[in-house]
Amino acid sequence: MKKIISLLLACMCCMIFAVTAFAANPQIVVSEVTAERGDEIVITVSVKNNPGVSSMKLEVKYDTDVLEYKSSAISNNFGGVPATSESNGKVQLNWMLFGSDSTANGVFAEIKFKVKDTAIGGKSAVEVSYNPEDVCDKNMDNVAFETVNGGVTVNVPCQHTDTKIINAKEATCCEKGYTGDTYCNECKTVIAEGTEIAKNADNHVGGTEVKNAKEATCTEKGYTGDTHCKGCGAVVAKGSETAKNADNHVGGTEVKNAKEATCAEKGYTGDTCCKGCGAVVAKGSETAKNADNHVGGTEVKNAKEATCTEKGYTGDTHCKSCGVKLESGEEIAMLNHKGGKATCAEKAKCEVCGNEYGEVDADTHALKYETVKEPTCTEKGERKITCENGCGYEKSEEIEALGHDWGEWVTVKEATYDEKGLEERTCERTGCGEKETRETDKLVKPSKPQNPSNPSKPNPGVTEINPNEKDETNPNTGAAIRYGSVAGAAIILAAVVVISKNNKK
Repeated sequence: MKKIISLLLACMCCMIFAVTAFAANPQIVVSEVTAERGDEIVITVSVKNNPGVSSMKLEVKYDTDVLEYKSSAISNNFGGVPATSESNGKVQLNWMLFGSDSTANGVFAEIKFKVKDTAIGGKSAVEVSYNPEDVCDKNMDNVAFETVNGGVTVNVPCQHTDTKIINAKEATCCEKGYTGDTYCNECKTVIAEGTEIAKNADNHVGGTEVKNAKEATCTEKGYTGDTHCKGCGAVVAKGSETAKNADNHVGGTEVKNAKEATCAEKGYTGDTCCKGCGAVVAKGSETAKNADNHVGGTEVKNAKEATCTEKGYTGDTHCKSCGVKLESGEEIAMLNHKGGKATCAEKAKCEVCGNEYGEVDADTHALKYETVKEPTCTEKGERKITCENGCGYEKSEEIEALGHDWGEWVTVKEATYDEKGLEERTCERTGCGEKETRETDKLVKPSKPQNPSNPSKPNPGVTEINPNEKDETNPNTGAAIRYGSVAGAAIILAAVVVISKNNKK
């Protein structure tokens, strides 16, 4: 009996633990924390965008070289029955809710750790995972969650074994210097600040440069320029004046009055002039007409676009200035028809010119279905398929038999201890009435009472139960007794024991 009850409870649990339908972007997220060696921390496992779940079995994995497990608990916000356990760096989070789904979000569980005194610095991952069949809704359908892992970043004091000098600055004639800060390459921090250095009057940053120099031209004297320190700007040496240079036309020379030769007019090379003083250095010359230089470029005339009924023409190229035809155009082939849709009875109709083109589409039928013979439970039906476009397409096809629509089983003959029973069911589909029968098991006979002095013989004074006799009279009360079940046999046995005791008295 205990096994039967346990089996029933197990079946009830399987029916109750179901999970709601998949929600948009459901996530299971592990938090991230920062701590020092020896700190106690709490890592949370949270649920986001919960579509509804009835049971969850999660595994949270951590590094036992970094973290020491303390405890874990599932939040009361989700209701249901929680259970947690830990073994070899893995924390099991088990939760179930009977008969419904929870759509709660937020912190699902908290896990407490201690950061070990020997933990290595840096980030140590804490990862969550689950088997698909272990996260379900109340209908026992799997619910998929995206897992987002977290962890703990352990801050460990640096020993500053790898250092360098940064921010050092050389003293110059205009600015103080700086010895530089001592920087640790491991922890990326400044561990010692430098000191200031006095200005160095002899260190002109970047050396010297010449300023205020002026080139002598055909109109003005020049100047060699002053020598300055690039750092502080001080004049190291003064420059000197230079005489005019008649050959140095300021900015060189330029051509003026030039004119391009075209297909209609002669051209002119232009006069070479000094940019500084404007003097003509050299006269230009006339050039012949240029038959290839059509002023204003070219233009296309007599162009015509092609259509689906007429050829086109690219047009003739003419000079915009003299009007001369430079190049003849070419014929353009007629365009293809476009638009429209062919059917099994008609060709496509061009949307541009309105004419039919192409071929009919033998596969484009407007199908019409007509049932010729209705199917039954055991026989196939038939239907006719024709085309409404009028192309003459026609064919027939079978309709699969419906199969019986069985009703509930009805007891025709009750089972006894010696004979099996009989049940019958009928097809409920209109016009069928087909029947089907099946046997049921015999009833189980109750066991006989034992004689304590001789187990092989019935107890004296107790009447043996006859399973074939339906009714007997209670010798104590005179009432009719029915032996239809184990419970009836038990009542008879109790009555006989009472009578026997009364007789002894």
